[in-house]
Formats: sequence, structure tokens, C-alpha cells
Amino acid sequence: MIENFYQFLKQSFIIFFVVVFIFSLFLYFKQNSIIYVPVLNGIKFPEENPKPHQNPSQFNLLYKELKVKTKDNLTLYGWLVYKKEKTQLPTILYFHENAGNIGFRLVFIKYLVDELDMNVIIFGYRGYGKSEGTPTDFGLKLDGYSISSWLFSNNNVDELNDFDINDYVDKNNIFLFGRSLGGAIAIDVAYHCKLPFKGIIIENTFSSLGDLVDHIFPFIKPFKFFLLKNKFETKQYIEKINYPILFCRSENDELIPKKQMERLYTRAINAKFKEYYEIKNGNHNEGYLYDKFGYFEALKDFINKCMNEDFSKNNNNNNENKIKTNKNNEDKLNDIKKVKKE
Repeated sequence: MIENFYQFLKQSFIIFFVVVFIFSLFLYFKQNSIIYVPVLNGIKFPEENPKPHQNPSQFNLLYKELKVKTKDNLTLYGWLVYKKEKTQLPTILYFHENAGNIGFRLVFIKYLVDELDMNVIIFGYRGYGKSEGTPTDFGLKLDGYSISSWLFSNNNVDELNDFDINDYVDKNNIFLFGRSLGGAIAIDVAYHCKLPFKGIIIENTFSSLGDLVDHIFPFIKPFKFFLLKNKFETKQYIEKINYPILFCRSENDELIPKKQMERLYTRAINAKFKEYYEIKNGNHNEGYLYDKFGYFEALKDFINKCMNEDFSKNNNNNNENKIKTNKNNEDKLNDIKKVKKE
């Protein structure tokens, strides 16, 4: 009887490790296709989207198509959505969320243009929409570097674009915005490119891809060092950038745990100033729809401070940071300080 029991345990142990091994191999070799979702509900290209998500004109927005060459010679496709013809305005460079093409961001883009009176530039990452290539950790970061460097270059007229973007963009007032995966790319760009962005807005972003894996797949935590080819060590880079930063977190984010956004906020020790806004009742991708007034007021206030250089502290002073919520602007600084630095 005891011998049969030990035999059963031995077989169960072997089966368990075989299953874990096979699953680990699957995660390792299929990692990029699991993480990145350029095709949403069978739709890859913006022109295949249901109306009015095919192009900005369907939202009565003015726009021009953009192309940029990456440093590894891929062509990325995007849009300049602008407020007025040939008028230099402050501009948001928008690094978008994971799933789907840039057409699915048009509702938010319209709010940005109308509510903030700003232009918006958005590109599809490699493999997303019409952009060439296949998404990878390094590839998406390279896309961010290439787009940002092109935007700040002195000559934006080339064989790919038949107009001068300098006629539309006030290069002294360019803001970097990233939501979810786009937030990780934005932080990576801010650290590596050292370009003169006026400020950075980070929304619902993970502290690292490894931390997110711990949350979603806790059973592979002991093996993640060997399995993860994609890193996005966001929490390491956030410590080293010195732009003004606004952190926006949706109260009901179903994907990113609260502690991960708080960890990023706490680790932003060199920000010129930093603010934290909690989006009441908001979800992961569309929190702004649940808290329109408070959310866009927070963005306006942050942008105005940056443009007026109304900084609340010097680079190394991390006290007295203003934490905002849409409910009585209550101070949550004490709660955030409890987050342990990892």
C-alpha cells in the first residue's frame, strides 16, 4: 500500500514537471505572439476597422499621414492629428496601448485635440497596422527611439513625407504620453534618448514585465529569469529620468495592480516634479471615459505647469508632491510612501 502511494507520488511529480517544462518551452518560443497583440478581433489594418475608427477624418479631425524609417530600416506608419492648418501648437507624442491598430485610439485622440487644444502624433509599432516588421521588446523600443529622434530632428521633410512637420509642431512644447505598454516604451525613450520633452504622462503602466508576469502567471515566477526574453525594466529607468511626470492610474484597472503604478511613482526620485491622479471608476484602457472632467483637468493642469515652468520642486527634492484625485483632491501621499522600493 505504501509502495503504491510512493509510486503514485513519483508519477505525479514527473507528470507535473513534464507539463511545466512543456509550458515553459511554449512560453519561451511563443513569447512575442503571446505578449503583443497587433491583430484585434481579426482586424489588423485601420481601414478594416468599423467606422468611425478607420481614420481621423471620420471624427471630423484634420490629419496627415506620416511615415518614418526605423534605425533597422523598417517603415512605420502613423498620423499627425492637428488643430489648425500650418499653425505651430504644443503636441503630444502618443505611444499607444498593446491590442489593436492606431484607429482604435481615435476616440481618445479626439478628446486630446478638443479638450487640450493640442496636436497629437501617433505611430503604429512594428507589426501593428500598416507598419512593417514583427513586434519584439527591442524592436518596439527601437521604434520609440526612431520616432522621437525623427520628431526632434532639424529636417523633417524627406522622401517619406511631403510636408514639413515643423509647420505644425511647437518643438519647445512636445509631451510624451504612454498608456499601458506605451508607458513602458515612453519611459525607455525618455531615459535613452535624452530629448527635450516638456513633460511625460504615464498611465496604467507595469513596473516591469517581470512584475506583471508575477501577477498574471505566479506559478512561473521561479523560472522567469530563464524564460523572459522581453524585459521592459520600467522601474529601473524611471529612477533616472528628470522630466516632470504625471502618473495616472485607473481605480478599477483590471490588468495592472495598483502597487505597480505606485512603485513607479515612488521610484521617480529625479523627476523635476511629479503628480499622481487616480481615475475614479476607470478601467485599464478607457478610464478617461469614466472621469472625463477630472481626468482632462488633471492633464491640463500638468501641461500648463510644464509650459509655464511652474515646478514645485528641484530635481532632488521629493517632498511635498501633489497627489490628485477627482474626489475632493484628497492627499494619498502617505499611502503611496508605504509601497516598498523593490
